[in-house]
Amino acid sequence: MKKFISLLLCGVLSAGILAGCGKTDNQPTTAPTTETVTEETKGTAFYESAEALLKAVHAAMKEEFPAAGGDEAHGAEDVGSFDISAYGDSFQAQILVDDSLVEQVKPEAATLLHMMNTNTFCAAAMQLTDAANGESFAESYKTLVQSHHWMCGFPDTVVVLSLGDYILTAYGYDDLIQDFKTAAQSLGADVLVEAPAEA
Repeated sequence: MKKFISLLLCGVLSAGILAGCGKTDNQPTTAPTTETVTEETKGTAFYESAEALLKAVHAAMKEEFPAAGGDEAHGAEDVGSFDISAYGDSFQAQILVDDSLVEQVKPEAATLLHMMNTNTFCAAAMQLTDAANGESFAESYKTLVQSHHWMCGFPDTVVVLSLGDYILTAYGYDDLIQDFKTAAQSLGADVLVEAPAEA
């Protein structure tokens, strides 16, 4: 009888532990596929952070390259989170945003860079404080990239995409930018800007 009660208690405890491990915020645990994305479902509902979105895009890319991301405190060997409020100067230097663009986004961003040369590929995900500013943000970003004076490893293309209130930016060699753009579009992102990196 004691063995039966012990087994019964173990079963009840195991069921309780398994139930407690489930997500309780009703948010999907995976990004949508191209078959499930609709105007109603695409956007921030599927991504709890800029880092989660950029990781989903990176996972959908076909090209492989040595990559790193994140700020000094959150460095990673692919996508890393970036605290703009703590490391704003570094973020602006890498991503080529200025104060006016930084003021339009939340401080929690994410980056993905080519480890050999940032100009080969550099991408970021940011969350706008006002999604209505997406197109103006994209145009301003394009202007900043095109007016940059490159020292080495000249990038070919700059692209800006939106997904809900998230903005995805990237500049670099065209083959990597096209792969990034296609991957982001497969998740439901819209292209706001695609242009040569040099005016």
